Amino acid sequence: MAQPYFSSMLKPFILCTMQLQARQNLIQLGKDLRDSSIILLSIFLLVFVYSNICYFTFSSNYSGYNYFRDIEESIYNMLILLTTANFPDIMLPSYDISWWNCMIFISFLVLGLYFLANVLLANVYGKFKERLSKETVEYLIQTEVFLRSYIERIDKGNKGYLDEQETTLFFTELLKLKISKSRDDYDTFQHVLLMMRVENYKKITTKEILEFFLLKDGYKALKTTQS
Repeated sequence: MAQPYFSSMLKPFILCTMQLQARQNLIQLGKDLRDSSIILLSIFLLVFVYSNICYFTFSSNYSGYNYFRDIEESIYNMLILLTTANFPDIMLPSYDISWWNCMIFISFLVLGLYFLANVLLANVYGKFKERLSKETVEYLIQTEVFLRSYIERIDKGNKGYLDEQETTLFFTELLKLKISKSRDDYDTFQHVLLMMRVENYKKITTKEILEFFLLKDGYKALKTTQS
């Protein structure tokens, strides 16, 4: 019985060693949790305090015998209570003794589950959103650098714009289109030109190309066209 349990515990580590994206996400999650260390410490402190309260309050009755026989078992059951997996079972024996006993468990859930857990979630989400925005900006900067170098290579004479032949060469190489052999590729090329909404297809400036590729709508429309 121990071997399947041990192998199940190893599955996440095996997945992280085999997949780069999973490993990177795990590292980033660890960094986000590190930034949330104060909130995590507050949650564990709350569990420890309420575990002691329940142990000393209910150790002499039936509830204490089932759930709070010692500090370790109290902490274990209060951690489970934080997920509401053993609620209201853990509360009912104490509730039978006195109605006021339920306030201990209700206050624990209000502070731990509905307040601190939501604060932790909001903090992790905020860090994730901040990291995602930073990666998006870096990606757009790299895309602009790539497009400028690509345009400069095709733009003969550094005119600052692409003529009709250079425009065709630019998009066929960039999007890997074979407009002379495939009708679908030709239609894709014409659709991209329409989406750019340029006044003169025979004279497309570098600014117009960058604005199309770097704008959110341009990326979204281009992906829709290619799919």
